[in-house]
Amino acid sequence: QAPLRVGDHWTSIGFQGTDPATDLRGVGLLGLLHLLLLAERAPGRLQAGLAASRHGSRHFPFAAASFNFSKLAVDLLLEGKLTSLCNAAGDAEHVVARLYVGAFCRFLARWEHERLSIEDFGTALRDLSTLAARSPQLLVREGGV
Repeated sequence: QAPLRVGDHWTSIGFQGTDPATDLRGVGLLGLLHLLLLAERAPGRLQAGLAASRHGSRHFPFAAASFNFSKLAVDLLLEGKLTSLCNAAGDAEHVVARLYVGAFCRFLARWEHERLSIEDFGTALRDLSTLAARSPQLLVREGGV
């Protein structure tokens, strides 16, 4: 049976409220597809990230954080910063997906390694955004898991 569209169960996986639509407004269905992709390609990182997101003093909204990296990947595509990678791969879908996985996994690893807290989220996102804009091929390679 499918879960209810609105309910407390959404907060348990990192949505900010009981209605997932409020968190999805920036990336839509792509954000959910990226979470599923993460579960397929990096299930260990997903589990570790979910556990880290529930830490008593260093918690963060996992799904909402993930959507920032979906948006980052799409923004880089729209800015033309993935053009050469997409041309070489013969499509954009896989490049965007791999960039998302690489960037979000790197974020999750940094969160754990540096013991970041919610106050550090903006800085970590900016740092990874800068890296992605400068060296998208690095994160696409890492996202191939």
